[in-house]
Amino acid sequence: MRMTPVLCVASMIAVCGHAAAADINVPGDVPTIQGAIEIAADGDRVLVSPGVYHERINLLGKSITVESTDGASVTAIDGGGDLGWVVFINGGATDAVLRGFTVTGGFGDKDGNGGGVRIHGSNATIEACILADNAGVLGGALSIKSGGATVIDSEFLDNRALLGAGIHAEYSDLVVQNGRFDGNETKSHGGAVAVLAGSARLTGSVFTDNAALNAGFGGAIFVNHADIDLSGLTFDGNGRAEQSGHNSWIISTGGGGAIYTTNANGRIEASRFTNNVAAFGTALYIAAGGTVEIVNNIIAKNAKFCECGTGALYTNTSKPLVVNNTFADNGGFFGIYNYNSTFSVANTVFSGQAVPIGGNYGLTTLNFSLYDNDLYRVELGAGNIRGHARLDPANGYAPRPGSPVIDAGDNHAVPAGVATDLLGNSRFFDDPDTADTGEGDAPIVDMGAIEFGSEPPALCPADMNGDGHHNSLDFIVYLSLWSAGDPLADFDADGQIDTRDFILFLNMWSNGC
Repeated sequence: MRMTPVLCVASMIAVCGHAAAADINVPGDVPTIQGAIEIAADGDRVLVSPGVYHERINLLGKSITVESTDGASVTAIDGGGDLGWVVFINGGATDAVLRGFTVTGGFGDKDGNGGGVRIHGSNATIEACILADNAGVLGGALSIKSGGATVIDSEFLDNRALLGAGIHAEYSDLVVQNGRFDGNETKSHGGAVAVLAGSARLTGSVFTDNAALNAGFGGAIFVNHADIDLSGLTFDGNGRAEQSGHNSWIISTGGGGAIYTTNANGRIEASRFTNNVAAFGTALYIAAGGTVEIVNNIIAKNAKFCECGTGALYTNTSKPLVVNNTFADNGGFFGIYNYNSTFSVANTVFSGQAVPIGGNYGLTTLNFSLYDNDLYRVELGAGNIRGHARLDPANGYAPRPGSPVIDAGDNHAVPAGVATDLLGNSRFFDDPDTADTGEGDAPIVDMGAIEFGSEPPALCPADMNGDGHHNSLDFIVYLSLWSAGDPLADFDADGQIDTRDFILFLNMWSNGC
């Protein structure tokens, strides 16, 4: 029999009411973290007081929470730099949590995997952690194989690996929210993150000064045969190029200063790519099969410092969809370099590019876009403008009043589900002072990543993590707040956290507000 929403809520309350989880304090109850884990049962919490714990811990396949009482800045698990992971989560754990630790001094296991944290065949949450100065072959800080990880509000600093210095995920589902990746370095691919098969959803994260050396791919992110959803990210100064004499540079990162994908499907959206560098694709390199949508991004000043590299976006035998992006002031001659690829570009602005689009063998179709210099191997479709975009570099390359990009795009080119621009404002907004020159029913979308003059959309109360999406993560966040009696869970604003609040949230969440 199908349960009604009220019965579902009642059942959940009954289950929660009969839970009997225990807290085990370290060192109050047990002197070591591992000792506490050994006596813990599923659902228990191991609460760790501040200090540096020189041990390696194994969660023993248990769905438990290991949490510091005062946060990662004062609580560390230090592997000492000897061979072996620092934290191991395996054995089918479905709800393990590591929260509030600095994890350091890991050097992989005997196979070189997961210097800091290794997750194998399990699902776990890593929250409010700092993973720093770890090393491994596959995943210097975090290795995930045949499992899943949700990484929230965590930092990956100065880790080293052969593949995926920050995170290596293989046949796994990876979620990263509000992360920071800085100074991570790989000897081949994925300076910060490497994803092989499975899926990756990264939101609200910042990547700075990560590098793939030895002509490796993906200064920050490397993706191979995986589904991706990359949104609201910032990439600055990734990849590596060093000066060697006057106007001579040695470029250490081979392809994709920020992101390299091959045989990937999904979307790269509402992100900023600045000051990244690689030999090919100073910001992005899209290779081989699959379909990657590149939507609402600012791609600016990549390789400008060295005037090196080929193409801010480099495509190699691939078919990306490039819509509503802004390419501005990139070095390396080309905005987009097409090698043997056939794809379309729409609603996109090219400003300050010596050659906005060029390449060999392939064909790029351009529609409803603005470009400022000669194009090569491009088929011009409808609605294009050659001229000056009138952007404001000091304001994130937003269009200035009177810009020809305003109300000049093609509504039909915007991918399904894209309702906002780079800034979270409405993607379709009419400027009353500008005549519509684009395609579709008013309001007409602007060219470029930022819509002129629009206001941010109203937030849905059920979007509990504020990422613009409604999914299971919002449900988990609300359930946690409601169970803890947090005032944010008071949806009817009566000062009480009760069943009525849960039902109101459930209705909003189910109906998408």
